[in-house]
Amino acid sequence: EEKLLRDTITNNPGYKLIYFSTASVTDSSVKDRPYVAHKLTMEAFIQNNADNYLIVRVSNVVGPNGNVTNIMNFLVHAVKDATPINIWAQAERNFIDKDDILFVVKQ
Repeated sequence: EEKLLRDTITNNPGYKLIYFSTASVTDSSVKDRPYVAHKLTMEAFIQNNADNYLIVRVSNVVGPNGNVTNIMNFLVHAVKDATPINIWAQAERNFIDKDDILFVVKQ
């Protein structure tokens, strides 16, 4: 991802880079996970290398298609396939619709 960001910044001078990070960076219970550490590293890379950028920290994005391993797509496929789902006590997830992200970014 760092190479992609470097190439994007280098090859698109004058454009605003919009990067979708994770809201998990503010969650102390997961802050040491590799995914969260990676996102923070990429945020720092952008801040140090791009002149014009917007970093958007989002939670679980809901919309058609997308990553089949994200929680919403996992649940949809499990229901369609009648696959049992393990539910964790006191687990929480925050969802945001793809159209709401678009609205926020445009603002």
